[in-house]
Amino acid sequence: IDKLILCLTKSKSDNHLCSTFLNTINLFLDSCQDITYEKLDEIVALIKEYSMNNDNEVKSRIAKCWYSVIHLDKKYVNDYFNDLFTFYLSNFNQENIEQSFASSEFFSYIISSEENFLKNESIKQGLRNKLPVLIPILLQNMQLTENDIHYLDNKFQTEKPTQNES
Repeated sequence: IDKLILCLTKSKSDNHLCSTFLNTINLFLDSCQDITYEKLDEIVALIKEYSMNNDNEVKSRIAKCWYSVIHLDKKYVNDYFNDLFTFYLSNFNQENIEQSFASSEFFSYIISSEENFLKNESIKQGLRNKLPVLIPILLQNMQLTENDIHYLDNKFQTEKPTQNES
């Protein structure tokens, strides 16, 4: 893992190499958690630095790495909430479904996690402050299929209030 971190540190100018090393780091994060946990602070520093990269492939790998890191140790959600939020918010775009999906996963995780991050006042307030930016992006990127529309229509038809409830 030390050699991977060193290679990743030195591959900043080559997006293809960077993407490859990030993919390998992500595999370590998923499968060798005991090894990567010891080096998590170094890995997070690199992930944070590479979060500024504009290459879609690198961003996609970073999204997966961030997601693995916050599952490995919940403290990183607290420590890097603004960085994570900004990173995932910037990845909401219609051109890259994979990045948008990763962002959706992150926001869903924060909101509905069994860890209940919204009990943490700083995360709750941070999310509340970002909602005016997040909601329009979510609505803009929401795409309903015919099946979704049909399902919702049926659901509303069957749940119409009775006259006593009106």
